[in-house]
Amino acid sequence: MNGGCIYASGPVDVVDSELGACTAGTNGGAIFTAADLDLTRSTVREGSAARGGGIAVASGTTRVVNSTLTGNSATGNGGGITNTATTLVLSSTITENRADSDSDLTGEGGGVENTGTFTFTNTILAKNYETSQFGDIVVVVVGECLGTIASGGHDLVQAYFGSHCTITGPAPAEADPKLGPLKENGGRTRVRRPASDSDAVNHGSGCVDAFGATLTIDQRGVTRPIGGACDIGAVEREPQGDVNGDGIANVSDVFTLINSLFANGPLPAGRMDMEDDFSIGVDDVFYLINYLFAGGPAPLG
Repeated sequence: MNGGCIYASGPVDVVDSELGACTAGTNGGAIFTAADLDLTRSTVREGSAARGGGIAVASGTTRVVNSTLTGNSATGNGGGITNTATTLVLSSTITENRADSDSDLTGEGGGVENTGTFTFTNTILAKNYETSQFGDIVVVVVGECLGTIASGGHDLVQAYFGSHCTITGPAPAEADPKLGPLKENGGRTRVRRPASDSDAVNHGSGCVDAFGATLTIDQRGVTRPIGGACDIGAVEREPQGDVNGDGIANVSDVFTLINSLFANGPLPAGRMDMEDDFSIGVDDVFYLINYLFAGGPAPLG
């Protein structure tokens, strides 16, 4: 069976969606596509398959923009995505995916397996895993990719040196992106937000979609760019306390938070969890007011 949540035999647009814990027996734990696919402002998480735990691209062109692939696994190759056609990944995050999840030493490319044309730009490809054998012991090791993939520039790779792939084009930065856990950080989908001292922050450039249009928001709806340049990956780190995601923390963020929590207002683009305790309530309102107007501590996380 291919495509645990979506089997695309014709063009498909997936927008502002979260596909979680989808399972396929063969290819594409969450998505199998044999046609053009656009994945925009979406998260694919915890999918599993023999190959392409998150997405399997068999034909057509797949465009991944402002999206997150995380926690997916394959017993064979391509924990996050396997591509045999054409895939473009722009301003997205591919992290914590795993190949060879059954540890039988038959899978590589924790983040990406490519035998077609795969280009990534302004994207984080980091902390993806496969397995290796040392003597009689099988251990989990870094394995970002398998095959040949092309960087379009301003990419961040955690540890290219440990991967079984060739990256052509501008050399990606090699660093820990310092991503937080997958959680509600604003918007419609859970994302992994970079820390304030992450090398992803303010080190992007171009920040455009697959058709060259400038991206003015991130996966959640937060303004892009904030600061001198857009951030690498799916998430633009907003200032502490910037609930509405406009790049400024002020009184309007208090009203946005109150409206969302107690008046059935829309989900804000920015973070509501001021205490970073995975719980959002009236205590976060008081925390934000104290920070903005009484010299209280900055929001955590």
